[in-house]
Amino acid sequence: MKKNEAEFVKIESIDTLYQDTCQIIENARSNAVRSVDFCRVQMYWNIGKRIFEEEQQGKERADYGKYIIRNLSKRLTPEYGSGFGPRQLERARAFYRLYPIASTLRTQLNWSQYKLLIAIADPDKREYYELESRIEKLPDENPTIGILLCTQKNDTLVRITKPYSPVSTNCIFLLRNSLSKRLTP
Repeated sequence: MKKNEAEFVKIESIDTLYQDTCQIIENARSNAVRSVDFCRVQMYWNIGKRIFEEEQQGKERADYGKYIIRNLSKRLTPEYGSGFGPRQLERARAFYRLYPIASTLRTQLNWSQYKLLIAIADPDKREYYELESRIEKLPDENPTIGILLCTQKNDTLVRITKPYSPVSTNCIFLLRNSLSKRLTP
């Protein structure tokens, strides 16, 4: 092997090593973000469960639910910040009620996405959006997608996006009278 050929092989080898290392770093970062996001989802689920258990005490409806949430929020907010205001605690309780089995929580979804799902009253639509948010992605795409909801009369427009993407819209879905149509942007 000539000297120039050996140098070329070394450069090519270094380039491959560099690309592989970059991929390892990006995968680790992505996994860390997803792990933190899912820990936050679990935190709000557990808070919702605890509030529900305290309020309900085995009953279908709580007698003093608003009182508990307001007082809990007054104590948590100074120490932990605005993420524990009354509205957020009510969402946590609603989250637990909608997803009472912890193992059914989707690791692909973050708390912001679950908050949007909680706001959908129709269980069929909520399930549709949850399933749609779990669409399989190509290996080079970030599997975590954002869901932005806009309501216009009886239509619900859902924009599914990749986070941190300069082109935020991948596809738009319009649900009208329980029929879905895929529209291209």
